[in-house]
Amino acid sequence: MKVAVLICVYAGDNLEHFKASIDSIKTQSKCCSINIYLHVDGEIPTDMNTYIEQEGFHCVVRSYPNSGLAVGLNKLIERLGEEDFIFRMDADDIIVAGRFEYQLNYMRNHPEVDVSGGSIGEFLGDEDNIVSVRKYPLTDSKIQKTLYRASPLAHVTVCFRKGYFDRFGVYPTSYQFNEDLALWIQSSQNNAVFGNVDKILVNVRMDGAYARRRTSKAWPEFKLYASHNIKHFRIPIVPVVRLMFRYFPKSLVKSIYNSPLRRLFT
Repeated sequence: MKVAVLICVYAGDNLEHFKASIDSIKTQSKCCSINIYLHVDGEIPTDMNTYIEQEGFHCVVRSYPNSGLAVGLNKLIERLGEEDFIFRMDADDIIVAGRFEYQLNYMRNHPEVDVSGGSIGEFLGDEDNIVSVRKYPLTDSKIQKTLYRASPLAHVTVCFRKGYFDRFGVYPTSYQFNEDLALWIQSSQNNAVFGNVDKILVNVRMDGAYARRRTSKAWPEFKLYASHNIKHFRIPIVPVVRLMFRYFPKSLVKSIYNSPLRRLFT
C-alpha cells in the first residue's frame, strides 16, 4: 500500500525539529510505502536546503515568493500520484510509533469515513514532557456538531482517503491561518463523513505556542464559524466569544489554555 504525506516548510521552521519530524515519518514504513511531498515556501536557510536535497523526498515543490500554507498544500495535491491515502504533517511535530498502521486499519474498517484524525499529545521541550492531551469527538455526528464552535479534527493527525479532494475540493485560499477549518466546513457542506480515533497519533510541539497565536486569524475564523452557524439557522454565540478570545492578552490566553475553558475556545 502506498501513502502520501504532505508537509510544508518555510524559513521560520527549525531545522532540527524538521529533521525529527521527518525521522518520525520514516519509522512508519513497516506498514506501507511512504511518499513524502514537500512544499518549500519562499527562501530558506542554506543548511535546510542542503538537508532537503540530501533526503531525496518523493516530490519537492518550491514557491517564490512565499505563497502561504493553503496554496502550498494545493500545489502538492495537484502532484499526488496513485497513493491510497494522504496524511498531513507539520514540520516540527512527531508522529507516534504505529500511527500509520493504526489509522489505516481504522480507515479500512470504516469505509464510510472520508477523513479521520485522532488525539494529540502536547509537549514542551523534550518529546517525553507531555503537558496535556487533546481529544476530539469520535463519531461523525459529534464531529458535525462540534464544527459549529471549534475545529473537530487536529490537522496534523488527519488521513484522507484517495479521491477526497476530487469529491470535496481542495484547501480554500481565502482564509489565511484558517485553511483547515475552512476545508472541514467546505467538506461538511458537501456531505463528507468524518471520524476520529481515541488514540494519540501525533505529539505536537507547544514551545512558543501562545506567542504564535495571531490576531490576524481572528476575523476570517469568525466569518467561517458565523456563516456555518447561520447556514444551519443557529445563532453564532460561541463564534462571537471566540472572536473576543483572539484579542485577549497572552497571559490570559495561557491561563485559559491550562483550564477546562479551552474546550470552548480552541
